[in-house]
Amino acid sequence: MLMTEMTEYTKNIFNDEDLLREKMKMFLGTRSASEINSYARACEKFFINGGRQHLKFTVAWNWSAFIFTTFFFLYMKDYLGAVICFVLSILLSLVLTPVFGTVVAMSVAGACAKYSIARRFVTLLNYEDDEVLKLNSGKNTWVIAGLLILGLLGIVAGVMGSLQ
Repeated sequence: MLMTEMTEYTKNIFNDEDLLREKMKMFLGTRSASEINSYARACEKFFINGGRQHLKFTVAWNWSAFIFTTFFFLYMKDYLGAVICFVLSILLSLVLTPVFGTVVAMSVAGACAKYSIARRFVTLLNYEDDEVLKLNSGKNTWVIAGLLILGLLGIVAGVMGSLQ
């Protein structure tokens, strides 16, 4: 059973809807109200599921994690999630067929991503220091450039392969 422990400070933040969204805004490094609310609602769901004492896993779907898998976790600075997703994808592709293994790994990423991000958020909140939260917040924008480059390389490889 996946549970994430919380300090009293962090529990107080989770019990205050406005304060939770303020801290989530800091953590995500965004002004997008829909993104902030999506993660805050997921955090509230995990908190309620944990009896308002800790976070407890429950499925909260994330389409971005499903589609972009490992890249999503890298983008969100969740490096442990990225490693787990990458290894899981490889192992499942070896055990199952490559396509089915990839789809299963994508589904696991989509189902677990918000909880993984919420755990990281709680870990940072438990330091009880907004500077720690700010220093470890935001997103890795280089991941978008990396995805675009990989996509272009894939297109070039496809074109070159079709010319032969």
